[in-house]
Amino acid sequence: MNALYHANTAPRKKSRFTLLLAAVAAGAMSAGALLPQTALAQEAASEPTNSQSFLQVYGPIANTVTGETKNWAGAAGRIPELKAAMKNRKDRHATGNFMLIVGGNVNDDRMRREGIELMLGSGLVPAEDVARFHYYSGSLAYNYDDTDPARESWKRAVDAGYADNDGDVFNDPQYLITQSFVQEDRQSEAFEFLLPYLEANAAPGTGQNDRLIRLGLQAAIDTDDAQMGNRFARMLIEDGNTVETWKVGLQVVAMMNPMDEKPELEMYRLMREAGVITQRPEYIRYIEAADPRLMSNELDDVLAEGLRNDLFQTSGDQYYMDVKQVIDTRKATDVRELDQTVAEGRNGDAASARIAGDILYSLDDYEQAAGFYQLAAERGYNGDAAHTRAGVAHTMAGNYAEAMSAFDEVGGEYAVIAEFWALYAQSKMAAVSAPASVAEPMMDDAAPASAT
Repeated sequence: MNALYHANTAPRKKSRFTLLLAAVAAGAMSAGALLPQTALAQEAASEPTNSQSFLQVYGPIANTVTGETKNWAGAAGRIPELKAAMKNRKDRHATGNFMLIVGGNVNDDRMRREGIELMLGSGLVPAEDVARFHYYSGSLAYNYDDTDPARESWKRAVDAGYADNDGDVFNDPQYLITQSFVQEDRQSEAFEFLLPYLEANAAPGTGQNDRLIRLGLQAAIDTDDAQMGNRFARMLIEDGNTVETWKVGLQVVAMMNPMDEKPELEMYRLMREAGVITQRPEYIRYIEAADPRLMSNELDDVLAEGLRNDLFQTSGDQYYMDVKQVIDTRKATDVRELDQTVAEGRNGDAASARIAGDILYSLDDYEQAAGFYQLAAERGYNGDAAHTRAGVAHTMAGNYAEAMSAFDEVGGEYAVIAEFWALYAQSKMAAVSAPASVAEPMMDDAAPASAT
């Protein structure tokens, strides 16, 4: 399938992390790195202290990089001596600090990461720096393509409360973990990590998690996982509640959930109501699913809308002219025979009640239409179809609580579309109950954010 989202989704490697780790190294030096043996001993004024045997090894090695002529390569070659001399956690912290700085000067990411891990393992990294050190450890592992340890370190950073505050989501550990799984075609593990995080950190209407959700949504599309696609589409809509997020979310749902014409009609009705039908083929699918012989007045409005959007032409457009002819022939009949249709719906069978509901819906009498759909369900008409249409009619009438109750009754092939109509009704209900000064996000006239 086509990519939903084409932005730069690859985790950024050395250029960014090198700068960040330089800051870590600079901060680490205050803990005694690269100091002579006597100064290091004096710095350990409280427990734990460095072992004397370690200090005897550390001093000469540190001196090779503290003079005017620094022998970084020589110091790197003597790291095994320093590691072998470690006796306690103070020794491990000092060794890790030294390795971090030396590794930076000889461009050895493995050495730098091992140094950070030694420092973390010592238990002497200040509590406020622990999450940051885990993040940098993961970044270094990623630099040399050791992705499993990278993810583990990033997860520890998340668990420790790390927050990347540079405004670039591509550097967030949650994004990096998810994207690294996706790049290895391990989408199920990406979902397993990402979904609990998004659910625990939901911020409806803020767009806060937009990039992360789109990353999951694209992974679902790439693996043809309709269930996951539906979940991420819903999250995207709830997270932003804008015309653009509704458009992307509903397009994904329509693409990943093949439907028969009847449930598909409710999908296109929702897309139209949300203001996200923008293409001629979408209007045509709407018209074909509804059938102009049955819902002529509704489809007359649909045709007019497509005409206003320059997607149909009054001349030279054979499809438009053919449909318009059917509509013009039928819509006056529906109005003229309405009383008879309603009487048959009240006194007839389930199908008669459903037809009455369809005609009334087409004539914008949504409240009465909802009653006939409910009647059709009670008389044995397809309950999922009838309750879905009742819910849609209640939504259009502004009876949102009744709509939610109707959608709760829906299952089977109508379940997905009923879920998203219920989400729409819920958003409308929330907008109605919001303070008058709060604008409804979906009705905002501002240009929608780019999908790319």
